[in-house]
Amino acid sequence: MSVTYTWKVEQIECRPEVGEYENVVSTVHWRLFGTDGDVQDSVYGSEKVDLVESVVFTPFEELTEETVIGWVQTKLGTERITTLKGALGKMIGDRIAPPIVPLPLPWSAA
Repeated sequence: MSVTYTWKVEQIECRPEVGEYENVVSTVHWRLFGTDGDVQDSVYGSEKVDLVESVVFTPFEELTEETVIGWVQTKLGTERITTLKGALGKMIGDRIAPPIVPLPLPWSAA
């Protein structure tokens, strides 16, 4: 099977006021889930978000999870997202088919 990835916003931290704006997002706590059949795992992170004057401000009450995830993905960049997905895929793969490792013989002195 293949791993399916899903983003989720866990929490948003805001500054009460920045200039003329209220409830300005400053940090987004996110989780990236990977699922392969019945096996699921996740990685967690947080990203600082800067108020950009050239971008139209969206009031907190009008934000959607899709918009906020877009901000997170932009901050992370394609390379880091690929790395996160690769690590998550490996974690899931190791749970599906745990690696075989040699162990010291129990009767040998350590």
